[in-house]
Amino acid sequence: MKHHNFHFKYSTIWLLAILFFVGIAQKSFSQNNKAEQQIIHVLKTQQDAWNNGNLVDFMQGYWRHDSLQFITVKGITYGWDKMLNRYQIKYPDKSAMGILKMQVVSMEKINRSCYYVIGSWQLIRSTDNPNGFFTLLFKKIKGHWLIVKDHTS
Repeated sequence: MKHHNFHFKYSTIWLLAILFFVGIAQKSFSQNNKAEQQIIHVLKTQQDAWNNGNLVDFMQGYWRHDSLQFITVKGITYGWDKMLNRYQIKYPDKSAMGILKMQVVSMEKINRSCYYVIGSWQLIRSTDNPNGFFTLLFKKIKGHWLIVKDHTS
């Protein structure tokens, strides 16, 4: 009888251990989903701001810091203010801005506070429809997911 209790005891311990680790995995997965949903919300908010012709609101998705990096074929722009200025020169009005459509291609968790996001963008304007891809590094700063590096082509 003791032999039977021994197996029951260890089977119960193994079952509890498995349930514990499954619970941890599910919590981690749901935290990832929450982070990914928050990042997608940032991008959707940016797209809406752009389509309303509001560059300042569009820029709220970026880290407001001198270390922010925006990389294009023309080089690297450092800093939130310089990036906003660059956008204001290139897109002086709503017709120059057009309608922005963005689509996330992939999201990769780097660690608890960083995500790597790849996506595509398209501007729909009366004169042309430029398009390309972006690679974004999102970082959770003071409870908010913000873009700290943007490579757009």
